[in-house]
Amino acid sequence: MKPWDIVLVYWVDSSGIGKWTDTDSVIEDDHIAQCWTAGFFLGYNKDCIKVASSASTSDSVDHIMYIPKIAIKKVKVIGKQND
Repeated sequence: MKPWDIVLVYWVDSSGIGKWTDTDSVIEDDHIAQCWTAGFFLGYNKDCIKVASSASTSDSVDHIMYIPKIAIKKVKVIGKQND
């Protein structure tokens, strides 16, 4: 992967319930949030992948996600940067 490649990142996130809930239904529930993020690959560091959803001609980016490597299930390149 190179910077500006378009990627689809599949990852898991913490989830929970914020209301009074029957204990038996919680014990039976194994819900983990399955997530995905698409955007411009900006790089990795030792802890995360960096993905931006928007970019501009002024060389700036917006809506950046820092997705922890430990949460990533798969990264798929869905578009290559134009050299």
